[in-house]
Amino acid sequence: MIRLFVGLDLPPVVRQALSFMQGGIPGARWTSKSNYHLTLAFIGEVDESVAAEIDEALFGIHAPAFELELAGVGQFDRNGRTKVLWAGVRPNPALEHLQEKVHAALSQRRLPVETRRFRPHVTLARLNAQAAQDRVLHYLAGHALFAAPAVPVRHFTLFESVRGSDAPVYRPVNSYKLTSDF
Repeated sequence: MIRLFVGLDLPPVVRQALSFMQGGIPGARWTSKSNYHLTLAFIGEVDESVAAEIDEALFGIHAPAFELELAGVGQFDRNGRTKVLWAGVRPNPALEHLQEKVHAALSQRRLPVETRRFRPHVTLARLNAQAAQDRVLHYLAGHALFAAPAVPVRHFTLFESVRGSDAPVYRPVNSYKLTSDF
């Protein structure tokens, strides 16, 4: 069994900008710079034959290339406590279109895909119960104006998530070109 997701890999300039925001919250597990990505669709654990079908479905997607711009920060809460800190994405119809195509390509073939509403973001950190909420609020206020340079997106990627000793390692399985340059 392999654990898969579809996403956008981020170029070094964006990874560097995101890594500069790490720190200041005890109890935070910061995402490794090598693991920064934007998830388009989480698939989960599948066997090799299903992975091949997923690859085939993704290969058939035709969508235009576009520019992606990260901006702002936010949080996902559970039971009144912040669990995840993230960098946001400026509204982008081309990104939404690509995500819809990925979801449709997998759903139409009855392949596994998460059905949660798409909220484009890049995970910066996961927080444990010891993370002080006042530090989280200070962090969010201090990084509210974050913006990374706009970058071209010319492909999307099927990733394998391999469990590591501290954190998973994300390995590209295959990349799929977008159909036009801007």
